[in-house]
Formats: sequence, C-alpha cells, structure tokens
Amino acid sequence: MLAYRPINTASGVKAFGIIQLLLNAEILGERRPLIVDEPETHLHPAWQVKYAAVLVELVKYGIPVLLTSHSPYLIQALKVFSENNGITPQTHFYLAERADDNASVISEVTDDPNQIFKKLSKPLQELVWQ
Repeated sequence: MLAYRPINTASGVKAFGIIQLLLNAEILGERRPLIVDEPETHLHPAWQVKYAAVLVELVKYGIPVLLTSHSPYLIQALKVFSENNGITPQTHFYLAERADDNASVISEVTDDPNQIFKKLSKPLQELVWQ
C-alpha cells in the first residue's frame, strides 16, 4: 500500500492543507486573521482561482484575511467571488506603486480593483500584443 506523504506534494498545493489544519485546530477566527503573502506562488492559474474561492469562503464565515499578491488571476478571482458571495463590504483592495521620488504609495482602489488587474497584466499584454 502506498502511503501519502505530504513531502511529495507540491508546495503551492500544501497551502490548502495548511488552511485546513489551521481551521481544524481552531487557530483562525474573527479575532485571529489569516495573513498570506503571495499565495499564488507555485500555483497554476486555475489553482490560484480555487485558492481565491477558499479565501472568500473564509471571509464569508467571519475570518479576516489579509493578503498580498502579484497575480492578476487571484485579484480578479477575489473581486468576482466577493461580488458573487455578497461580501463586497468586507473586501478592500489596495494598490502599491512607486512614486517619482522612489517612495511607495498605497492607494485604496476598492471602487475599481480593475486598476490592479490592469497593472499586473500589463507585462503579458506587452508581450502578446507587441
């Protein structure tokens, strides 16, 4: 019989298991947020979309989620799933950009999160439509 070994699982997919472990151990909750830095790392775009669906479900059930991302797939999926699940009041989008003086500027773009999608997808657009 083959034994399932987590070490043989792709690191991006392990993130799903970690969320399950945190939920089972009751570590996440209304006053215990999930903070995720670039969850798209090592995930195929289709799995990034599934990950976004999981994150939206967590928020839907009262678990605060704070994340950073460079993935247009993940950002767009979060926007769509938040709208579809009626949690747009709890969903906020911010865009960090470098200013002319090399300082970082963080702007809330909740009313138009497509600004993030456009900025993140720009390099691909330039390659495809050059």
